[in-house]
Amino acid sequence: MRRGTYCRTMSENYCVLDLETTGLSPYENEIIEIAMLRVRSGSVQQIFQTLVHPEHRISRFITNLTGISNEMVETSPAIEDVIGDAFQFLGEDLIVGHNVSFDLRFLSGSSSPVSPTPSRISRRSSTSTASATGRRATARPPRSCTNSSGKRSGRRISASEEAAHLCKTESAVQ
Repeated sequence: MRRGTYCRTMSENYCVLDLETTGLSPYENEIIEIAMLRVRSGSVQQIFQTLVHPEHRISRFITNLTGISNEMVETSPAIEDVIGDAFQFLGEDLIVGHNVSFDLRFLSGSSSPVSPTPSRISRRSSTSTASATGRRATARPPRSCTNSSGKRSGRRISASEEAAHLCKTESAVQ
């Protein structure tokens, strides 16, 4: 292998995970969107995506960063109502995501009688696109599309669209 190159073989069956949260601490902040893609034989087979109604209001900073507003989550389910379905969707699959350890810490902090214990989550097989590309994870720019001239269109990119992009990135990393 040439110096500076990186190659990783990955399973063709995995789940891509992407969360949006109200901050960086799983103890003080909340999940406001969960998106997952189930990939089988290298192609997306199922999508799980939901906004989540947090207990506390979403700050303007987080709305600008994620594109998710208080109005958008007003009628969404609480985390307790969706976390069990999220874990069921993940099953025992390899979990792939950008800085996936961040997302897993938030999931392990979510309470549900059917959710795995935090120690079980920390032992899950997972891979992060941040480590697979050899780059450190950095803060993302505001999530909105750009038009052909490179200007932001203002349309919010959902976590499931971002997860699909991660899925394509993982295919390229292989």
